Order: sequence, then structure tokens, then C-alpha cells
Amino acid sequence: MRKLMICALCVLLSLSARAGFVDGIRISGYDRPFIVTIDNENVSMPATSCFVAGLSSGYYTVEVYESRSMSDDDIWKGRLLYSKRVYYNGIGIMDIRIDGGSSAGGGHNGHWSSVFGKNVMSADVFADFYQRMKDEAFGDGKNKIIRTALANTAFTTDQCERLIDLYSFDDDKVEFLKLVYPNVVDKEAFFRAIDKLTFLSSRDKVRDFIQAYNNH
Repeated sequence: MRKLMICALCVLLSLSARAGFVDGIRISGYDRPFIVTIDNENVSMPATSCFVAGLSSGYYTVEVYESRSMSDDDIWKGRLLYSKRVYYNGIGIMDIRIDGGSSAGGGHNGHWSSVFGKNVMSADVFADFYQRMKDEAFGDGKNKIIRTALANTAFTTDQCERLIDLYSFDDDKVEFLKLVYPNVVDKEAFFRAIDKLTFLSSRDKVRDFIQAYNNH
């Protein structure tokens, strides 16, 4: 009976999440039942999707395991499918997709997280994107590429730090940071990208933009 109540709650949360009523982290994409732990605490029964609500902003260690069932009352963790420390900003839905056959840790080939429903590029995709940005000689051209990518892509601060080094002039760097900031998944670390700017006046421009954006 307890399992049925938990499963019913998971279904209700999942439906509410789809309708946009609940904030939290959604884990899906694997075709067999899995178990989710957050900060070493089990937060789900075996299922092919899981929604974790009621999370405040901060870092969380998310691990996903294949489920192994010895009996109806004896369920244990199988193969580790995903392990990542992620940042959730406390607003909206962060999507984590578990690709079948993916390995745990930094070699994951799927998407780590999202903002506004936009996924962060995988390492392989970002490598191609980085090369495309590098091949573009002018700052205006680079920012056109960024604008196109932002239609369906989110970025991490680490990615922004790498990309900003491809620009030659602070004005173009400032424009880049303003463009990308709304789609950054770990905004609490964005100061590192701002510190890449050469002039204090340029840093102030970006900070003023961020303050206005957050107060909007």
C-alpha cells in the first residue's frame, strides 16, 4: 500500500511538473526502472521518470542507479547510470536526461541540466561549437553565433569562461556576457566569467546588467 501511495505521488508530481505547477529537478530518459538519490538520500521508488520537488537553490549530488528487485519488498541499487553535482537555482524545472548505456561522471554523453527548458551542450557538442566560434574572426560574428545557439541552448560558467577568451575586445566580451547570462545554469559562479574582462568599467557594465535583469 505504501509503495502504491508513493508511486501515485510520483505520477501526480510528474503531471504537475508538465503543467508547470511545481518547481524542481526532473530525471527521465532511461527505458528501464531506476532509483534516484540526492545527497546520498533515496528520493524515489523504481520508475522510468522521477520528479523531485521542494528543493531550495544550491548544489546537489544527483545519482541514478538501475533498480534491482529481489522481491516486492527488497529493492536495491544496481549499475550506476549517472553521478553529477549539479546546481539548481530553485526556480522552474531542471531536466536531467539519462541516456541508455551512458556512464557515470564527466564522460556522460547526454545533457547535464537545463534552464528555461534549454539543455546544456554535451562535451562533444560544445567542442564542435567552440571550434566554430574560434573560426569566426570578428566579435560581431561570434555574437551572432551565440544568439542562434541561445534559441535552444543553455551554458555553464565554465563554458562561458572558455568562449570569452576567443574575443579580442572588451566591448564584444561585454555583449557576449549580457547575451548569455539569462541562459547560464550556474549563475552563482558567473563572477568568474566577469573577471575575465580587462577593464573595471566593463565589469561594472555587466554587473549593472545582471542587477537590472534580476530585479526585473
